[in-house]
Amino acid sequence: MTHEEKVAWLIHDLKQRGVDERYAAHPLYTYLWRHGWMVRPPLFQSFMVLATFIGVCFGVTMMTILITMTLVVHLWLSPLEAPGKVLVLNIVACMIASLSCGLSCATIYRLKAQELALPPWEQYPESTQDDAFSNESTDHTPVE
Repeated sequence: MTHEEKVAWLIHDLKQRGVDERYAAHPLYTYLWRHGWMVRPPLFQSFMVLATFIGVCFGVTMMTILITMTLVVHLWLSPLEAPGKVLVLNIVACMIASLSCGLSCATIYRLKAQELALPPWEQYPESTQDDAFSNESTDHTPVE
C-alpha cells in the first residue's frame, strides 16, 4: 500500500469513527503530502517530533510576520532609531509562543491518538480493520 493510499484510508477510517478531518490530515501535513513529502500523519508521530515540528513551523511563521511588521512600523514612525530592543523582544516572544504552541499541540495529538488506540503507522491499517474496511479484494480501497 502506498503512502497516499494509507493516508486516504486513515482519513476515511477516522471520519467513520467521528474524528474531525483536521486531526488526521492537518493542513500543514496535507501541504507536505501534496509536495511529495511522505511524513507520517500527526496522530502517528512521537511527542517530541510533533512538538518540534509544529513549534518550529509556528515560530518561523510568527517571527517572519512580527519582524516584518516591526521593521515596517518602526522605520515608518522613527526612521532614525535602530529597532534593536523591539526585535529582541519579538524574538523572545516568538520563541516562548512557539514552544507553548508546539507542546500544547503535541499533547492534544498524543492524547487523541491514545484515545483512538491507534497502532504504529507501519501496522496501520491492517490491524484496525472494521466493517467499513472489511473488503475481500486486495486493492485496499475503502468501501463506500
